[in-house]
Amino acid sequence: MRIRHRPWKVVAASVLVDALAVFITVLVLPGVSVDARHPVTGYLVLAALFGLLNAIVKPLLQFLALPFLLQSLGAVVIIVDIVVFALLDALTPHLLKTEGFLWIAAAGLLLGVISFALENLLGLTPPILTDHPSQEAGA
Repeated sequence: MRIRHRPWKVVAASVLVDALAVFITVLVLPGVSVDARHPVTGYLVLAALFGLLNAIVKPLLQFLALPFLLQSLGAVVIIVDIVVFALLDALTPHLLKTEGFLWIAAAGLLLGVISFALENLLGLTPPILTDHPSQEAGA
């Protein structure tokens, strides 16, 4: 199995999409705020950390919760998004402010939906299979 490397432009676009998703979430939900001297850098830091959590922690949590995925009719995906946002909140106590668990749950749900929609809309999600099977066999 070969590890696929993403071009730096795709990684930079993913960080900007995550920053936009965090910005929209903070803008929509009054119980979530960003407290930074310069808001743009605050959102970019949150986006970079959110991207790392989505790349490392989220797949691990999804794998561990896989047996419950079908039983819960997909509710596990929402719970994983909430846990990832709660980790983001816990890792940035002076940057991201939330006013209780209900706001964390709402923000996790909204952030998961927005980032999923934007990444798929812009084509940043890598394909599961290649278009041409001969490319995999020849590589």
